[in-house]
Amino acid sequence: MARIQLIEGLDAVPSLAEIIGSAGHEVAGRSRSCEPFRAAEDVDALVWDLSSDPSTSLRELDHLLNFEQTADCRIVAVLPADRPLLQWRLRRAGCRRLLERPVSASELARELSESPDFHEDDDTTCATILIHGAQNALGGELKRELQAEGYAAFWGASAARIREIASRIRIDLAVLLEETGETHEVMAILADMSPGSSLVIVDAAQPLAGEKSGGLIRRLPRGATVGEIATVVADAIRVRRELSARGEEKRLLAAKDLELHGLNESLRTLNRAVVVANRRLEQQGQMKSELIGIVAHELKSPLAAMAGALEILCRDNESADEVEARLLGLVQRNNQRMIKLVNDILELSRLESGRVRLKPTPTIPDRLVEQSIAVVAHKAADKGVLFDLESDVFPERVLLDGDRVAQMLINLSDNAVKFSPTGGIVRIQVKRREGRIHFVVSDEGPGIPPDEWEWVFESFHHRARGDDPHSAGSGLGLTITKALAEYHEGSVTVGTSPSGGGQFTLTLPLRPVPSDD
Repeated sequence: MARIQLIEGLDAVPSLAEIIGSAGHEVAGRSRSCEPFRAAEDVDALVWDLSSDPSTSLRELDHLLNFEQTADCRIVAVLPADRPLLQWRLRRAGCRRLLERPVSASELARELSESPDFHEDDDTTCATILIHGAQNALGGELKRELQAEGYAAFWGASAARIREIASRIRIDLAVLLEETGETHEVMAILADMSPGSSLVIVDAAQPLAGEKSGGLIRRLPRGATVGEIATVVADAIRVRRELSARGEEKRLLAAKDLELHGLNESLRTLNRAVVVANRRLEQQGQMKSELIGIVAHELKSPLAAMAGALEILCRDNESADEVEARLLGLVQRNNQRMIKLVNDILELSRLESGRVRLKPTPTIPDRLVEQSIAVVAHKAADKGVLFDLESDVFPERVLLDGDRVAQMLINLSDNAVKFSPTGGIVRIQVKRREGRIHFVVSDEGPGIPPDEWEWVFESFHHRARGDDPHSAGSGLGLTITKALAEYHEGSVTVGTSPSGGGQFTLTLPLRPVPSDD
């Protein structure tokens, strides 16, 4: 526990020292007898109980803030009620521990605790008990008994004394030793200044008006001993703490519910914004696809006409010299590239808009590989590239959209030939594994760096591999292949071949042809 220095009037009744001590702290000293104030040595905190008089409290506040050791000391300021100017000046000065009268023992214990995880329980806080009655001997003995048990107990012989005590210290429980003419006034004071305080009533001649509207009420018969009263007080305090703990739990749960409700509202608002943004993106994407499709469609016809004219020129212009023939060949090749690019854009536009419909038919997988090889054979022959086909046995036909699968294999085979070195080998494997068909196309080229694997299927992502700067294509072949694979509920992945070149694996579901019966 902390070693506390208390600054209050020497005639302060009741003194805060009693509840500071009952909370387990050591009161190092209390003084307001002389100025300037001198701090005790090795104190952990300073409790300054400011005067209720406005001018006096402001003077004391200036003295407190100008005190040379104030900056290095933890200060708990106890303020008169309804003094916002004092609170404002203390907070501006950096004091964060402020209490307003009437102050409770648990509040002081919390503010003086060294641990930020302070919890109110029997070991770290105490209750403040007020004793009222004309039986001074019984009251004094009960006060000593309760103080020995760790409670902050005060004796109030009159209503005026009780009002003075209740103005400074919050009462947790009041013990009314007997009914007197001031009993109802005492209960009114407690209801006003310490609402919710519990009552232990001894020797009440008749039911007290309004007692059902207060806190916990316990009754004892006439002639109850100090020990019996102390036992009932301890039980009442225990029940009070349990009820307080439950109320705190409910308060925290309510706060959490409110916080969750706010988060849910924020999430709903964010979700609505995301839905609107997604709808706009979809509309923009659709407009983009439609625009690209229209432009590509409009380009297709003039490019086809140019291709026909170029073919006639190349065939009939026998008198062309070497330069003219080379230029005509260059124009013709680039025209073919533009036609392929336009066709790829149109195909990708159809795939993105969902206008492609698969037509599964009974198919032999090896035949599809042979078709793809036949399409790119002339390119392979120009580079001296050979094909090596390795296939598992398929005793039955399977359901595939042959044209679309062949299109994907042509893209992968053409890509492999393009990046193969002169005289290289393109290996195509057809494997049957766990209900799926795997088409693996490998080349002996320079390969693809792993940091580019996630980008190779993006639209218009292309790069030259090796030393040939013209090996880069339009960047749509692999994008179309990936989209078609997903249409088939399959996938296409990239990796490195055993020779260090590129390797693409097309995986499709294996669906046998249903039997006639």
